[in-house]
Parts: sequence; structure tokens; C-alpha cells
Amino acid sequence: TDIGGSLLVDGRITYRDGRLEPYLRLDLDGVFMRSREWDLIAEKISGSLTINSFAPFLTEGPQRINIGRAVIGEIKLANTTLDIEPLPSGAFILREVASDWAGGRLSCEDVLIDPAKGSTEVKVKFEKINLAEILENYAPDRAVGEGYLSGYWTLMPRWSPKPGLYAGEGKLEAIPKAGWFRIIREADLDVVLGVPEELPEGQDMTTHEQLGRVKTALRDFEYNDLEITFLRDRSNDIAMQVNTQGQGRSTDPPIAVGGARFNIPKLDLLLNTFIIRTTESKALLETKIDKELRKISGPDEVKEQEKTAKEKAEEQAIDAFF
Repeated sequence: TDIGGSLLVDGRITYRDGRLEPYLRLDLDGVFMRSREWDLIAEKISGSLTINSFAPFLTEGPQRINIGRAVIGEIKLANTTLDIEPLPSGAFILREVASDWAGGRLSCEDVLIDPAKGSTEVKVKFEKINLAEILENYAPDRAVGEGYLSGYWTLMPRWSPKPGLYAGEGKLEAIPKAGWFRIIREADLDVVLGVPEELPEGQDMTTHEQLGRVKTALRDFEYNDLEITFLRDRSNDIAMQVNTQGQGRSTDPPIAVGGARFNIPKLDLLLNTFIIRTTESKALLETKIDKELRKISGPDEVKEQEKTAKEKAEEQAIDAFF
């Protein structure tokens, strides 16, 4: 971990009634921090930390730290505030954390961070998250849309023994309820809807045709309700289930859909391979990309078109995940 910036220190030690009473004030200004293990960059860190005991380590109540910009893997945060309160045990409580993300606001309260335990659980509140920004940042060339999401999602950061971010249960819903989305790649639509490549033996053709109409509508869809639920599936993995209703925009007359459901499985794998990139997950992804590079091109092509080949290989690796 690399740390730099301006740190102003002011302190004194008072001897009273046979005891040493320390006072130390640390003023942070323009501090930055980089972690290779977590693929983390935090910049424009400011705030003050007042310490009045070293054994145990204690401060004068919660201390506020401001972070102008932070990037954790593919997550970009801005205007973050942390109210931190150290405990005599060496643990500390995040009394309140808030940050700008994807056009909206994330926040959580009273999160216990105990280095000895290796992990914690955080109930994250989502307020007016912009669907357009989420799709642009995490599904480019796959989907576009407009709308706003609010709700909560429980997440479990782990720092030992195997660093990562793990998903829990939660629920987001569109507020206001109206919006739209367009799925660009038909193959993605087949996967999230669970459409088989061939019509199963004995399936009613009418059912298959109805599914085709739903697919047509969902390619370019105006919803009047959208709900995202994070829940455990039959394999006990956390999956994302998207429920929506509305009508397609690409046909005349529009195709009405009374209810449609998408399923995106293996959120832990998705989070730790493509979103939060630890040292271990980056190595795994690079191995996948290297294998794909060898499949799609020879040594000379890699030299001449390395950037294009790598982008294609990464896309294939993502496709393989789904």
C-alpha cells in the first residue's frame, strides 16, 4: 500500500496524578492511498483525527474523514464521508458512511470493523441510482436504458484470509416506476430468460411463440414497474432476479408484457472477477484472457493487434462466465 500527501501533527503529553495523558491531533490534507491487493485508489483525503489515548487507542468520539475520489476495481465513488469511532478492543465502528455513485447516493450505518474477525456485514442503502450510468459502466455494448433505483443490498467485505466482496440478500425497485431499457445482444436475452437453444421435445409450440413475443418486446422495453431482488438460488449462491412489466416499443401495436423475469446467477463470482479486482482475481482473469488470446490469434497477430485481441479475449471471457 502506498500513502502520500500532507499530514500536520500537533500534540502534547500531560503528566497528571501519576498518569500520562496524551493529546495528538492529525490533520489530513490532499492525502492519497493506493492498494495493489485491492486495486484501490483513494485521493483528496482530508479530515482531522484527535487521539487522547494510545493504550487503548481512543479518540474524542467519532472522527470524520472525507475522500474526494475513490476507485475500487470498477466501482467509482465520489464525495465520500466516513464517521469513524475506534473501540478499546482495537476494532472500530463506521458510524456513518455516505458516497456518490452512479448518479445517486450510497450509505450505511454502524458497521463494525474488527481486524481479528476477517469480515463484516454491511446493509447498503441505495438512493436514486441512475440505471443509465449502471448500464454504461458495467454493461457497455450490451444494454442501455433510463430510470432510477432505490432500496438496499447486504454486502460482506472480507479482508482475511481471502480478500473479496460477497453478496447477501436485498431488494431494489424503480422509483419512479416508469423507465425503459434496450438489450442489444439477443444472445444475452436468451441467457437471462433461460431460453433453450432448441425447442424441448413435447413443448407446446404456442408456448414457444409466446416466449418469442416476450423476447421481441424486451429488446426495447418501456417498463411501468421494475424490481431487482438478490436472493439465494437452489445452489445456495446469491443470484440477481429482475422482475418487470410494461410494453415493447419496437412494434405497432406495442406488445404488452404482464410480467417477465431475468435471472443472473453467481453474483459472488461476478463481483470478484469483473467488479472488485483483488490480486488473486486479476491473476485469474489475466489467465483466462491469455488462453483466449492463444485461441483467436497467432504470435504475429498478437504483436500487430494486441489491443484489439485483448479486448475480444476479455469479452469472450465474460461471455464464458454467463
